[in-house]
Amino acid sequence: MKPGDVVISRAGRDKGRALIVLDRLDENYVLLVDGDLRRLEKPKKKKIVHLQKTKRMTDKLDEAITSKNNALLRKELIRLVPRKGS
Repeated sequence: MKPGDVVISRAGRDKGRALIVLDRLDENYVLLVDGDLRRLEKPKKKKIVHLQKTKRMTDKLDEAITSKNNALLRKELIRLVPRKGS
């Protein structure tokens, strides 16, 4: 997994939630953001084994980080991973 990859949480209270990989800490952990509950200011540290990788990725991560734009991350996730029923 690399920064910009879109993943789905498979465990924990955020199970089923789409998130964007912000950074890879080591071979076991990544930092995740979604622009909503997990904002750029406070990313979630999560084990890679608890994540399901999707074939999607965003190229707007650098732009969101430099401008500290959580709304941009939310919009990207909505565009890349439409919610069920919408």
